Order: sequence, then C-alpha cells, then structure tokens
Amino acid sequence: MSISLRFIVAGQAIMRIPLKTKTLWNKDDVSLTNDNDNTYFGQIMVGTPGQPFNVLFDTGSFDLWVPSSIWPKPGSKKYRSSASKTYKRDGTKKEIRYGSGSLKGFMSNDAVEIGGLRIKQQAFIEATEAPGRRIYERPWDGIFGLSGLSKSAITGARPIWRTMMDEG
Repeated sequence: MSISLRFIVAGQAIMRIPLKTKTLWNKDDVSLTNDNDNTYFGQIMVGTPGQPFNVLFDTGSFDLWVPSSIWPKPGSKKYRSSASKTYKRDGTKKEIRYGSGSLKGFMSNDAVEIGGLRIKQQAFIEATEAPGRRIYERPWDGIFGLSGLSKSAITGARPIWRTMMDEG
C-alpha cells in the first residue's frame, strides 16, 4: 500500500516550469502605405550606407528588384552601386514578367535592411528598363518578393525572407 500511496502523491505534485522569452530583435516595424486598397508598399534600405526605396510587398513573386542608376523613369530613386561599401557585382542579365508588365535588368548583391533587420548580402535585380511602361506608373520604386521556398526560378536567388531566416 505504501508504494501506491507514494505514486499517488508523486502524481499529484505540482511541477513548476520556468517560462522564458527571447527577443529575436528589438527594432522598428515597417510602415506600409495602402495604394487604393490594391497593394501595400514600404521602405527598405539597400547598400552601405543604406539607400532608401519604397517597395511593393508582393506575395506572388520571389525576387527583389530596385531601379538601377540607368532606370529611365524621371525623378525616381535609383540604386548607386558605386556609393555602397558592401556591393558585390554579378552582372547576369535577367527579365521578369508580371501580369502588369515586365522589366529587364542585371543581378547584383548588397546589404538590405527592412524594419531594422539587416541582411549582409542579398541577390537582387538592378532594373534597367520596363518594356510596356506600366511599371513606371506605379507609386513604388521596386518589388520585394515574399513568395517561394528555396530559390527563384528566374534569378536563382534565395528569396529575401529565406536569407533573413538563414542569417538569424
């Protein structure tokens, strides 16, 4: 009887499990602008020092692109690789097709920052032209692709969110 009594007492004992929290990062949020209840865009920084770009957060595409220094849209922000200390040249030419148009450009690598989270090196497209011109009419500078599991079929680059996870 004493064995079963001890079992019952042990079974009714209160277990205390300490709960701990870990802050992954303590940074700013990303402010989004609503574009006619159709799309949302917000600011990222590319390069070192960071060059600001308003990008469309697109759940239907994989890749990040920003306008290159030869982007033909007057008055738009343009990425200047020569101004970045962390730029790495690739130069491979690429073309992306969207439902609303297409764009051409070349691959580059540089630091990218979003909401205070800094990615050391991310492959992206420096856009040089947009045949059809519909992309020139948009209120944002580039596209931040949120889709994809491992790499883009178009550029071969890892999606930026995957790089964020890999870099911690």
